[in-house]
Amino acid sequence: MRTALVTAATLLLLCVAQANSDDSRTHRQPAFLSLKEAVTFISSCLERGDLATLAGACLEGSGTLTPAVFAQLQKIHKEIPLGTRYEKREFPADAESFKLGGHMSELGHIHIDFVKRSGKWCLSRIWMCR
Repeated sequence: MRTALVTAATLLLLCVAQANSDDSRTHRQPAFLSLKEAVTFISSCLERGDLATLAGACLEGSGTLTPAVFAQLQKIHKEIPLGTRYEKREFPADAESFKLGGHMSELGHIHIDFVKRSGKWCLSRIWMCR
């Protein structure tokens, strides 16, 4: 129950922050302090079928996340929720970049790339290498 409340609160805060920062001239990508927070955001987009929000959150532009990759990631998430899959993982303290998935990994060939900016982690791109 506590996990569900934390997840709901995190999603609410992300939605409020995004609504407050939306401006037709400037779109700010979400930034995360923990991997759990990032995975919650990604999972929420997958569950809602919200390709546009997830693609727009990527620093390298919305073109890096294709509908086919999004659909494959949804399928993987339905098999084992990303929150469960990555519950024991965290962003590395001493790195500037981080990746979930990759070549023949738990996500097949899907890569979820993050970069650290001003002490927070941002989605760089979500893509498939094959």
